[in-house]
Amino acid sequence: MRHPPMRHPMRAILLGAFLLGGFLLGCGPALAGAPPGGASVADVLARVLPSVVNITNISAGRALPGEVQGSLPIPLADKRSYASGFIIDPRGYIATNKHVVIGSERLIVKLHDGTEHIARVVGEANLADIALIKIHAAHPLPPVIWATGREPRIGDAVMAIGNPLGLGESVSMGIISATDRNIQSSQFDHFLQTDASINEGNSGGVLVNLQGQVVGMNTALYVPRGAAAGSVGLGFAMPAGDVSFVLGQLLTRRRLEVGWTGISAQPVNGWLAEAFGLSRVAGALVTAVDPKGPAAAAGLRSGDVITAFDAARVADPQALLRMAGVEPAGATVRIAFVRDRGTHDAQLTIAPWPGGNLAYIAPPEAERRRQPLDLGVSVAAIVPDMRLALRLKPGQEGVLVTAVAPDSAGEMLGAKVGNIVLRAGDAAVNTPGELHAAVAAARRAGEDFMPMLVRSTDGTIQWVAVPLFDHR
Repeated sequence: MRHPPMRHPMRAILLGAFLLGGFLLGCGPALAGAPPGGASVADVLARVLPSVVNITNISAGRALPGEVQGSLPIPLADKRSYASGFIIDPRGYIATNKHVVIGSERLIVKLHDGTEHIARVVGEANLADIALIKIHAAHPLPPVIWATGREPRIGDAVMAIGNPLGLGESVSMGIISATDRNIQSSQFDHFLQTDASINEGNSGGVLVNLQGQVVGMNTALYVPRGAAAGSVGLGFAMPAGDVSFVLGQLLTRRRLEVGWTGISAQPVNGWLAEAFGLSRVAGALVTAVDPKGPAAAAGLRSGDVITAFDAARVADPQALLRMAGVEPAGATVRIAFVRDRGTHDAQLTIAPWPGGNLAYIAPPEAERRRQPLDLGVSVAAIVPDMRLALRLKPGQEGVLVTAVAPDSAGEMLGAKVGNIVLRAGDAAVNTPGELHAAVAAARRAGEDFMPMLVRSTDGTIQWVAVPLFDHR
């Protein structure tokens, strides 16, 4: 779990489900708002909920933050974390936070209709906590509607939708408590703060207005040091404009390009505004200029206070970074700045952001190899001498699990020595050969999962969905 450096005694928590000693923590008081006049928002949510998904991250060998038993009928505890996401394209493209997919051996997406799908990572941004994943569905999926026009304002009513604490689909209501919050998680921080109750597991979920339009992606929360890790009414969401800009490039251009000015700057406080003769406490105070960057070519220098970018006011350095970031390389913009208490302007040509790849982009699906998955599980026939020891009922047959390889897919799925596979699909299996033949037939038919009826060592019998292919 990533913890951005903080300047005060609080901690920022990325939102994955959390369990300690068998007790759920952080179920703080609901800081709920209400729609005007007490009207219900059920009709709005009925349109939005089908676009929001639950995500399970099965990690590649280490426990990620948050282990709560989910809805999958697989008794696994140590290597799962839970989060949220939302559909942005009918073809199965889903947005979530980058920290949601980190370390994943397998990503499982649960749709509103209860169906579950293996997801693959399409791309991850390196300058923002945003990832794009994709699933295959039998029908077009309903995408969210992005809010456009007016920016969210303090006091706007909002709803947070996601998978808090891994418990499943959940909605809470509150207001926008603040805008343009810098929690020092990236150079581009511009978070919406909300008192809508969000907890670990809400990562990647949506913050929507009362029209059901997405105004942000829930990403982080603050918890005072020493407090239980849950909502205290300080949740943070990346604004929809920032999220859609990154996702749009990952989805349509298969890359991420960010504009760059070559300026390093600091915020302006009241004393600096007076010292530099500024009319308002705002702007980006230049601390350094890259000698090979666009700003140097435009004649800017340390001590200049940038006040406008193409006629739009610059509130702080993060605002300047965001304004420049969405400009294409080669674009020419007008910069207004204060120098020696006088107002000046300059033409600046945007350059591409330096310093390597700005995003990880997965190979196109056609280039990916879909291989049969080795579960790492060995089985054997049940001989008569074993029946008494296994306490099998008369006529009860099956195939005995005799070994499970460490860190294998089978171990992640909860397979244990002593489990007995009773059925594979619609057929009873009594020998390893019958089990292998059933699995091979399902693979030839292109099935991603096979239902198996399994008896555990304590005698419990349940169906489990066993993956047949490696989708990493």
